[in-house]
Amino acid sequence: MSEGRVVIFWTEAKDNHPWQLSELHQGRLRQGWGVPGTQLVENGAALPYGEWARNFMAAGREYWGESPDPDYTRTRHSILSRMLPLKRGDLVVIPRMPRAESFTIARVTKGYAFDESQFHRVKDFGHVVHVDPDSLRTFDTRSPATAAAVASQFRNYRSAVNNINNPGYAAQIRALYEATETDRSE
Repeated sequence: MSEGRVVIFWTEAKDNHPWQLSELHQGRLRQGWGVPGTQLVENGAALPYGEWARNFMAAGREYWGESPDPDYTRTRHSILSRMLPLKRGDLVVIPRMPRAESFTIARVTKGYAFDESQFHRVKDFGHVVHVDPDSLRTFDTRSPATAAAVASQFRNYRSAVNNINNPGYAAQIRALYEATETDRSE
C-alpha cells in the first residue's frame, strides 16, 4: 500500500457544479476564494502570509466589493495553504462529487497551482490541484460497506480542504482506492 498525504477537498458550489466536474475530468480540481491576485505561490515559492493577506484583502475589495477582515483572511489562508504540500501520488477525496450521495477519490499529479484562465467564466476558483483524470474513482456513500464507512467520517472534516491526520482513516481511504485500482487492472 502506498503512503502519502490524504486530503478531503469539498467543492460545494451548486451553481458551478457541472463546470467543476468538467474541470475535474480534465485534471483540475478547483477551490474557491481564488480571484486574480490571491495565488498562494509566486515564482515557485509560497508567498509569506503578510504579502498574501494584503493581496487577498485588495482582491476582496476589487472583486467582492468589500475587504475581508483579518480573521476571515487568516482562516482562508489556513484552509487554502493545506493544498501547498500536495504532491504526485497523494490522494484527494471529493465528497458530493459527482452527486450528493457519492464521492470521488483522485490521485494528485503535480499539486497546487493558480489558474485564473477561467475567471471570465466563473469569477472564482483559481486555486487548483492537478489530478490524473484516469485516476478518478467514484463511490456510492451507501455501499459497499467500506465506502459507506469512509463517507460516514466526512462530517468530521468540514473545512474546504482537510488534511487527514488519523492514520487509520487515511489507510482506510487508501485501501478503498487501491482495491478499485486492482479491480481495473484485472
